[in-house]
Amino acid sequence: GQGSVGLSLGLQRLLAALRYSEQRYYDPVDFIKACKQVPRQPPLLDAAHTQDDTMTFLEGLLETLGPVHGPVPEGMFKVVEKERRWVEGSNEQRPINGSEREYLMLEIEEGITNMESALKKHFSQELMTGDNRIWNEKLGAKETVWKAPFIEAAALPEVLVVQLKRFKHNVTWDGRFESQKVNTKLEFELVLDMSQFVFAQENEFEAVPVERGSAVYELQGLIVHSGQSIHSGHYYSFIYAQGAWFRLDDDVVVEVSEGQVREESFGGTVETKDQFGDIRREDRWRSAYVLFYRQRPPGAAPAHPPPKPKEEQKEEEEQKQAVQQQQQQPEAKDAAAEQGLERFRGEVEAGSAAAAQEALGFDDGFVEFVIQLVSLAAHAAACSTAQGTPQREEAEAAMEVVGSFTVGPAEDVDVEMLPPPTDGSGSPAWPPPAVALPAELASAVCSTGALGLERIVSRKREARQVGPLVAAVKGLLEHSPDSCRALLERALTPHARPAHPGGWVERLVVRHSASEVRAGAATLLARAARGVQRAVEAQEPQEEEGAGMEEVDGMARE
Repeated sequence: GQGSVGLSLGLQRLLAALRYSEQRYYDPVDFIKACKQVPRQPPLLDAAHTQDDTMTFLEGLLETLGPVHGPVPEGMFKVVEKERRWVEGSNEQRPINGSEREYLMLEIEEGITNMESALKKHFSQELMTGDNRIWNEKLGAKETVWKAPFIEAAALPEVLVVQLKRFKHNVTWDGRFESQKVNTKLEFELVLDMSQFVFAQENEFEAVPVERGSAVYELQGLIVHSGQSIHSGHYYSFIYAQGAWFRLDDDVVVEVSEGQVREESFGGTVETKDQFGDIRREDRWRSAYVLFYRQRPPGAAPAHPPPKPKEEQKEEEEQKQAVQQQQQQPEAKDAAAEQGLERFRGEVEAGSAAAAQEALGFDDGFVEFVIQLVSLAAHAAACSTAQGTPQREEAEAAMEVVGSFTVGPAEDVDVEMLPPPTDGSGSPAWPPPAVALPAELASAVCSTGALGLERIVSRKREARQVGPLVAAVKGLLEHSPDSCRALLERALTPHARPAHPGGWVERLVVRHSASEVRAGAATLLARAARGVQRAVEAQEPQEEEGAGMEEVDGMARE
């Protein structure tokens, strides 16, 4: 039926995005809508954006293990948490209270940097005051008491499941609750001695600590969440088996080093360099979410070997990464499947390009870079009139620099390397006679300048950047008809995103609220139209220029 056809197309678009897209994530909203439109009982997809919590995961795990390994022993994951209580001031004891859970939930708060500090915070003494006071049945009233949590020694779980609470709920300015992922760095060790938090209850009121080293747990596996939001992302896991660590990501299983497990599980931040060489600190969006520790039997040998020297660890890690890269080499693709996805490739790549351009709006130095780039291109055009003169040599050097920015790498380039053009007396020589700047280079630079103006508009930057950018583009338009054509083409092209309908003329000249933007955009469009008109009048357009360019020239005449 029609629903199945829509589902098939949605699935193909989803696979094409996974195959060709260079974006950091993909929202399969169309595929989800198509799933919901397919008539089926039970529904093919009920709640598309729901996330399973730890309890649901464990229930599914136990249900899966049952037919394979037989019934799971009762209490295998059960944690019995209890609380010793006494009255503030008098230290009069109150009955021990307890509860059972399938996992241990640990908060990640400010100052919590490792598992040890998180456990100490969780099991620390706390004074229950105000609304948190404890109800006393005998007194018929609430009372202020101290409580000290502990784990019951008589019911230690064989497998201790620790969930790290990597989310928090914030209240927005309008009173709504907003959930946010907590990406704070939290380190954990392979061996966990829980004995300092384990007590044996002796009677209704008292419990005594157990011997140190009697409740040792060793890390057997963990689940990692990769993503910026608690509402989306990807889950994969690490498993320790047969003396080695393995990464299980869907159907891909590879051996990894202990260092890689730590790198992808602790969260926190990492330092990276941007396109200008500046160091930036970014969040690591991968962090451990659930940890599985197995209790070490008394007298048993440690499951994890002692740490090796750092040099040896580094060498082993490099070897394992090399093997992993070989294992992850793409296999030969099925020709028919590849051909089926190929028709969506242009659509996906256009979306990636639009997302990359949109990301430039968040780069604080992008507009300043564009101003310098366009100014340098205008300088090249202004200086390149006389063959064999110093100005001509300056022009060739400037064109080489501009070309490196637009068609090649931009490393180690000083955009202030050239002085402004002069007329010999020290005064700026503007405007010099029109010259022939390479067409492809002029078009690329002018399109970049137009993109810079759009970024100012979309990010609502200070109006002071509009003037210098308009002046730089205006100087380039004065000397290059190809730049004029490029600007008009960009101005007449509708915006790719539905949230920003209309072309340049409508959004910047007609509808924009800032007078500086309206005036600057109108000035550039008028200058570009005059430049194209002069070029048309000087030489009638050749037939081989194509219908697209004739349309631009026609609009310039209008």
